Amino acid sequence: MGTWLTERFGFGVTEVGYAVLFAGIGNLIGSMSSSEMVKCFGSGRLLITVLVMMAFLYGGIAFSPQAWIAEAAYGLIFMLAGLMIPLMIGRLTGLHEGMRGTLSSLTSAVMYASTTVGSWIAGVLYVRLNGYAAVGAFVALSYITAMGIFVVSGVMAGGASSNVLSRKVSKASLKEFC
Repeated sequence: MGTWLTERFGFGVTEVGYAVLFAGIGNLIGSMSSSEMVKCFGSGRLLITVLVMMAFLYGGIAFSPQAWIAEAAYGLIFMLAGLMIPLMIGRLTGLHEGMRGTLSSLTSAVMYASTTVGSWIAGVLYVRLNGYAAVGAFVALSYITAMGIFVVSGVMAGGASSNVLSRKVSKASLKEFC
């Protein structure tokens, strides 16, 4: 984010710092409003909407014509991420009552490992393909893939009491989780 903002819009350290601060405020707003958003829209519908919106925003952010549009997009992306993390963790820890701690730990470990690998891939793409458009496309594809895995695995088909791990999981249609 910082490298791209610097190269694309000529940001200095101070401007990058403000952009990261703005993104952090967006994340805080998303995290704090997550439970209210779930009450309004339901966790399954909200999670899918957030994943699609994040894919769209990351896919398009490289084409931002002005710095303020890119900063606003990052603020929205991080707000959506603040909404998404509790939704995903809630879905995953609700898979089996007796394994909440294990599932929560495993979710965090996989998330951090994936962030590390994804950041490495994004760095390679940025350098080798000369810019942020490839990174945005990679991230968009990653979000769409994650959404597909959630839907096909059956995680989206039931709520916290569905006990998906103790039954055979069939492919969930988009209608099942809505």
